[in-house]
Amino acid sequence: MRRLRMYVLIALCLPTMVWAGGFQLNESGVKAVGMGGAFSSGYGGDATTLFYNPAGMTQLSNGLHLSAGLANISPGAKFFHNETQTTTELEPWSFQIPNFYAVYNMKDMHLAFGVGVFVPFGLGTQWADNWVGRYIAVRSYLETVSINPNVAYSLLDDKLTLAAGINYTMGNVELKQKVPISIGNEGEMNMKGDGNTISWNAALSYLITPKMRLGASYRSNIKLDMNGDATFTFNPPLPTLFADGPGGATINLPYDLRTGLSYEVDNNLRVELGFQMVGWSSYDTLAIRFEKGPGNPAVADTVKNPRMYKDSWILRFGADYKISDDFSARAGVNYDPAPVDAKYTQPFLPDADRLGFTLGVSYNITKQFTVDAAYFYVNGADRVVKGEAREAGEPTTSNNFDGTYKAWANIMAIGLNFSF
Repeated sequence: MRRLRMYVLIALCLPTMVWAGGFQLNESGVKAVGMGGAFSSGYGGDATTLFYNPAGMTQLSNGLHLSAGLANISPGAKFFHNETQTTTELEPWSFQIPNFYAVYNMKDMHLAFGVGVFVPFGLGTQWADNWVGRYIAVRSYLETVSINPNVAYSLLDDKLTLAAGINYTMGNVELKQKVPISIGNEGEMNMKGDGNTISWNAALSYLITPKMRLGASYRSNIKLDMNGDATFTFNPPLPTLFADGPGGATINLPYDLRTGLSYEVDNNLRVELGFQMVGWSSYDTLAIRFEKGPGNPAVADTVKNPRMYKDSWILRFGADYKISDDFSARAGVNYDPAPVDAKYTQPFLPDADRLGFTLGVSYNITKQFTVDAAYFYVNGADRVVKGEAREAGEPTTSNNFDGTYKAWANIMAIGLNFSF
């Protein structure tokens, strides 16, 4: 009974395990993707500045600006298991991540308003039902959507702009794993949950010289009260030990702080250096609530699970070059270290130190209508797990999963921009 109960607890801890760096989505603007995400100085560019630095809204031309985009993310990973000497690859699964922004800038009033709809966290993993790690993870899926109105005001002869906004975020999660009962016999656990919450953001941008701009943008942590149901499938059923029922947990998605320094080399070339801090250490402890406790469904149960995440940083650099009046090209690079030590790596998301390379283009079909496209390749370093950490008394087969992970991703993005 203790063994089965531990497996269920591990599964319900899944939301904190999967939300590592790979589940934070920064691809919420196509121009920014093409520049490696170095888009936080408040330079403006288009309405997608609302996501990266909403102070940049005042740098847009007078009037209404609309941006709509879609990123297709195709992640991949494989795992070599030391004990069985087998290699398993993630099943193919692509994710379409949309975004939409509307900004209205009133130059004569030094004031801009905007609203954005984007996906700050998401993606998932799908392993084969019979793979060697099926007792840890088979399927995980996370989706969040934020609606984010902002206001920006410029002062000091338009050199300084301040911005602030409110975020309404909705999230849902789906989890699946196998549960061992005896040799040759296993069951399955599925869990679904959802929640919503309010958070805030603030930003500034300052024109240091006519060619140099410094910006910073902060998004507070997102505290989601996730509530849902867990269902168990055993043959034969085990209702006296595991009963279908509700449960929940409070999930703290991390704060995000971005800074950017941009410089206009000449009338055609602009470069930007970006630095991003992500507060993953908010995962110090997760309290999981069971209305029907594993092992004893007649009694409610709450289990506290320590997490080992640490704050992480991302370094970004990008360049944007105007080839002609109607055509621009850009490129970028970024480095994103994993926010968790290798010994705590799990197959829910085989995260690793990541190096990304990007390319992008823009074409002005008319003066009011622009099409953007970008490509982003992410290469994850080999993640070697030895002597994987686990809680005292936890079955070694459930979490002692030494081996080597290799992860990568291909991202294609396209966007449309309108100005009126």
